[in-house]
Amino acid sequence: MALKPEGRRYGVLALGSFGERVPHREEDEALLKVVARRLEEALERLFQLDTFASPGKRP
Repeated sequence: MALKPEGRRYGVLALGSFGERVPHREEDEALLKVVARRLEEALERLFQLDTFASPGKRP
């Protein structure tokens, strides 16, 4: 899942397995989407706090 807080590309949240292949279910993908959205929200809050704490630091 792409992470795009405030519409900007930030990174990717992915599931993986070392060793043997482990299939994922639709429920796994749905959970990953929920976690990705919450992480985006947390990053947005962090960016806002950083902007308020350091005006002029970020464009």
